[in-house]
Amino acid sequence: SAPSAASRCAIAHAIDRLLATPSTSACLPSNLPATRRSYGTLARDVAGERVAVVTGASSGIGEATVRLLASRGWRCVLVARRQELLRAIADEIGGEVEICDVADRQAVDATAARVLERHPAVHLLVNNAGIPARGSFLTIDSERIEQVIDVNYLGGVWCTRAFLPGLEAARAACGTADV
Repeated sequence: SAPSAASRCAIAHAIDRLLATPSTSACLPSNLPATRRSYGTLARDVAGERVAVVTGASSGIGEATVRLLASRGWRCVLVARRQELLRAIADEIGGEVEICDVADRQAVDATAARVLERHPAVHLLVNNAGIPARGSFLTIDSERIEQVIDVNYLGGVWCTRAFLPGLEAARAACGTADV
């Protein structure tokens, strides 16, 4: 289901804060290091776009995140397992689709290679993919615990490692990249 209005507001605030600079936000002190640059002017890839890769983008917080980023001019690469939902959202926002189970390290590496070939610099990686445990620590079965760890923890590890060259390229080009 779609996030509530309060959740959408919290997502928007978090993204605004992430992308803010002392010159664009009253929330940030004016004495931040000069390396913090505005995404609005400097963080562009070779095609002149700000590139965000968002996992778990087929619903919930991931979907809300890509919609907000796209509305602010970002080129979004939507990553998730559910192809039909992902394609529908990507078509609406002009994003790109990558079908991938983030718990599968080889699949993540292959996905990152494809994305980095199209976008050598990735300015933002949102490791949002996750699954619920749906039970208490003592009642949930061992297989489900392993699935949760594989997706919710290792998925973020595999994605960060795989997209690190693109994040480093964005940082070298514009002074910053965010995960």
